[in-house]
Parts: sequence; structure tokens; C-alpha cells
Amino acid sequence: MTLPNGLEVHLLAKSRSEVIYIYREIFEQLTYTREGIEIRDGDCIVDVGANIGLFTMFVLLGRKRLRVVCLEPLPPIFEALEANIGGALIEDHQVDLINEGIALKQVETELVLYPAAPGNSTAVPDAKRQESRLIASALTMGDFWRRNKWLFFGMLLAFPFRRHLVNAKIRSQLGEARRFRCRLRPLSEVLDERGIETIDLLKIDVEGSELFVLESLREEQWSGIRQLVMEVSPHLTTEIPRLRQELKTRGFSEVSVLDSSGSADGDVVRSLPCTLYARRASNTPLPIDACLG
Repeated sequence: MTLPNGLEVHLLAKSRSEVIYIYREIFEQLTYTREGIEIRDGDCIVDVGANIGLFTMFVLLGRKRLRVVCLEPLPPIFEALEANIGGALIEDHQVDLINEGIALKQVETELVLYPAAPGNSTAVPDAKRQESRLIASALTMGDFWRRNKWLFFGMLLAFPFRRHLVNAKIRSQLGEARRFRCRLRPLSEVLDERGIETIDLLKIDVEGSELFVLESLREEQWSGIRQLVMEVSPHLTTEIPRLRQELKTRGFSEVSVLDSSGSADGDVVRSLPCTLYARRASNTPLPIDACLG
């Protein structure tokens, strides 16, 4: 498949619509470089939930000497990631592709893959189904206008039936679930194994398992994280006030949350995912003893 910017990507069959949606989030809406988040030459980036690699492609293009670690546990998605991240794209960079996910302890567990919507694949399918029902109920005409102007006009007549239409679309995407045994382990172990002490950007998109990723870090490792961007799933948005406070306690003086429309309204429980951004005021890591008290 050819993306709008001319890049060729490998993808899972039937997932073209989702790939275009994610492309627009990353390359056009710049979701991962808002709120003061910056990526510099020579940075170390850890991508937890790398999917087929669109975010990794975004950070590699136009930058030099990056160290990038990508974690993706589902084998079919990982195969597409391997196909996309290679060749000329990784020249002058060090990129590690790891076919694993993150959990509080090392374990092999079953993850659910949605072939038509692999970006929604998850360890918590019940929460994903509940999220889908909330999305169908909460969509407004403003949401359609922001996402697609032609879709907005098409929905003017169909809007009273939006829940049925959206639910039918979601069912078609999530209805072909496949299950895979995948290896998961703490992020702290991955960092130790790769010799990573400083992370300039930790990106997390794991469809409902975000808190496990954060909790799998050892306390002293937090001091080496300069910036954090994390998608917060709808069933976890009630945790946002606590996350804000914990991140500030760990030295992230600038913490913000944008809802799905890009508004800074993340403390309100939303039916759509929010994105949390955290960075240190000086944009440099704290000394280790600063986080140990």
C-alpha cells in the first residue's frame, strides 16, 4: 500500500482504512509531537505497542542517529513491522524490533487480534467491546465534521441511526477476532537487556494495558525518562488525575491531556481515548537520587 506521503507499507489484509486513519494521526495531526514533545537527532525512543511501524517510520524520517526500540507482541502484526522497518529507512539509526509485549511479570498469555483493525488488538477484549459501544453512543455531528467533511454531510440524514450504523461497522471490524499466545515481560527487563538508561521519548499505545507498562518500570528507571506520550483507553480515563499527580511527583513538571478532538479536557471521563503528554521542564533527565528521595 502507498501512503499519502509516498511511503510504501505492508499491512494486514482488510486493514487499509485503519492504516490511513493512523497515518493521519501521526503524520498529519502530529499526535505524538504536540504539547512541547520534541524528537532530536541522537534520541533514544522506546515504542511500546509499535503496531506495523507507522510511528517508527515517522521518527526515523528526517532525523539522524536515533536509537529506537519497538515492542509488538502479535506475530502477524510483527511480521508487517519487520517488513516496514528495514532497508534504507534504518540507515544511520539503531533499531531493535522485539516480538514481545509488556506485563508486570514474564508470562505467556493470549492476546486478541482483529485482522481488519489490528491497532485495536488487545489483552482486554471485554473492555474493547465496551469502548466500542460507548463510541457509538457518544458520537456527535461535530465528531463527524472533524474527522471527515464528506462523512458529515452523509450523516445529516443518517444521524438518528448513527448508533446502529457505527455498531455495525465496529462489529464488522472486531468480529473476526483471532487469538495468539504471546510473550510478555516487564519493560524494566527489556531496558536492562538492551542497556538503556535514558529514554528521550517513551511512547505507549497498548489498548487498555497502559498502567501495566508504567508499573513494570523500577522506580529508579523513571529518572531516565525525559518525555512520555501515552494513549489512555476510555475505561482508564478515571485514572488520569492520579497519573497526573504521580508523574509530577516523579519530576514531570509539564503534564497535559488532550481528548479525542484535541481539546485539553482530559480530566473528564470520555468515551473516546485521550492522549497524555508528560515532559520535564528542563527536557533533561533528573539525577537518579532525585527520584529516590
